Amino acid sequence: ASSQIFRIQPDGSNIEQITFDDADCEFPSFSFDGHKMVYTKYIPGQYSAIIIKDMKTGREAELNLTNQGRPIYPAFSKNGRTIFFPMIIG
Repeated sequence: ASSQIFRIQPDGSNIEQITFDDADCEFPSFSFDGHKMVYTKYIPGQYSAIIIKDMKTGREAELNLTNQGRPIYPAFSKNGRTIFFPMIIG
């Protein structure tokens, strides 16, 4: 089974699954305005990417990093124009 990302209210109500994928979807982070989410997708030894999801439309943009390494903990800059992330290489 793969890891997926869910959203829930602080009181434990309104649980909502956000990702539905065969890859592990991990390390979600939201833009300061809450309109976008960035997270990683990972299949050990096969695939790694950073995904930017528009929370209103559901559209996703992918940055495939399979040949470079495994990105972790992506985060938006304060203005939302840049994404920072460390990467595991090797």
